[in-house]
Amino acid sequence: MNRHLHEAEQIRANATCLHSAEAVTQALDQMAAQITADLSDKNPLLLGVMNGGLLPLSYLMQRLDFPLTIDYVHATRSQEDLTGKEL
Repeated sequence: MNRHLHEAEQIRANATCLHSAEAVTQALDQMAAQITADLSDKNPLLLGVMNGGLLPLSYLMQRLDFPLTIDYVHATRSQEDLTGKEL
């Protein structure tokens, strides 16, 4: 078995679900409603943080029905350090 696949399966097996799919859906609906109320006439810029923000951004975008701009940022750590440093 591929080492990375095995690691991913182990992580998933040991993971704890923090929020239900229903809670996430409700949060996205609330965010979209607030963004729409505040920014629907301003052509806002939505920034996703890659890679983990890709799906949440797409779920949010599906709820916004007005002109907007989409982009992303990719934050990386230098040399596999596990603590924060300059981006």
